[in-house]
Amino acid sequence: MTKNRDDELENIKQNVNLVEYAQSRGYEISKRDSSKNSTSMKRGGDKIIVATGQDGHGIFFSVNDNSSGSVDDFVQKLDGANLGQVSKELRPWAGLSKQPPVNRLPPEQRP
Repeated sequence: MTKNRDDELENIKQNVNLVEYAQSRGYEISKRDSSKNSTSMKRGGDKIIVATGQDGHGIFFSVNDNSSGSVDDFVQKLDGANLGQVSKELRPWAGLSKQPPVNRLPPEQRP
């Protein structure tokens, strides 16, 4: 990976709110299962736990399939996307694009 791509990915990890992004993909917060240190989220049969890692990045852990990682790994999990596609998806969420973030939910279901 080039230095510019590394910098962009670090910027994305630091600036994208993983809970908000997951909500845009249909995950709902489960207040009953959440705590002050982590947010439990569900979508259909999938359940993830979102927290802040030691490096300050939002991280997720999937209860169902043992996948985990930062927001870029979350997009790869959902879409099977490569890193270039992930960056394109997340640039607006990180404020790195003039385009607004794409909210995949219909307006009546948006948080």
